[in-house]
Amino acid sequence: MFKLDTSTPNYSHINAYVLSQLCYYTYFTPELLIERLNTLSIKHEDIIYVNKRDNYSLIIITAEEVIIVIRGSDTVQDWLLNAQLLLTSYSKGKVHQGFYEVFKQLYTDIEAPLKKEIAKGKKIYITGHSLGGAVGILVADKLINSNIPVHSIYTFGQPRVGDYNYAKYIYTILPNNYYRIVNNSDIVPRTPPRNLGYTHSGLFVYFDSKGIFRPTMYWSDVLSNKVDELLDNLYNPGLVEIKDHDIGEYITNYNNLLSPILLNTIPTELVIKRKV
Repeated sequence: MFKLDTSTPNYSHINAYVLSQLCYYTYFTPELLIERLNTLSIKHEDIIYVNKRDNYSLIIITAEEVIIVIRGSDTVQDWLLNAQLLLTSYSKGKVHQGFYEVFKQLYTDIEAPLKKEIAKGKKIYITGHSLGGAVGILVADKLINSNIPVHSIYTFGQPRVGDYNYAKYIYTILPNNYYRIVNNSDIVPRTPPRNLGYTHSGLFVYFDSKGIFRPTMYWSDVLSNKVDELLDNLYNPGLVEIKDHDIGEYITNYNNLLSPILLNTIPTELVIKRKV
């Protein structure tokens, strides 16, 4: 069974698969969570549950790493279509007001247990699906500025977090260890809209409409893929954008991608470079 490879912060299919599973597990009961962790060969020393109102995260502590997993929203409309789309000043730019409010509720309880674990030489991973990915970026920013290093970040279906200045700043503190994974037509990474001042950061990792990993994908290629997809889904307009956001779709992509690894036919690690 696959487990996290902590030897490098470079992009790893296996690490992405494990972390996507953990994002899914945030919706489980504690008892079922522990059972599933065992299937991922994650031998945890402790699990800390951080639950503030409707916002929830896990801190999974093992002998080698600390994994911060932040749950997404139950309903996309809760945070895409409300008044909190406004940008508010934070760090080196401006960020989504709603994401910032969730971050403030969770952060103190996330930071507290980390300092002891960092003193033991453990590496920090951050992951999240949807809103959880966006909040994870704010958490990483704060940790780094508190002299707590972040080994790598993997987000799935993450919306835009802030403005151009904030995105540019994130590239400076997380230059080659923040991976923003997008499944085909997932609508959430296209929100909040650019015309409200939002810009993405992170190293772009893309799966196309056939579930094929595209390591050198540019937005011109994405547009071409959209044309093919529109033809494939001519009689179900709009449905694929919601379906593609489901964390289960991301997990399926990695399940399909990783099965040949057992036969040593594809690499498990790739260097994903920023596309300018």
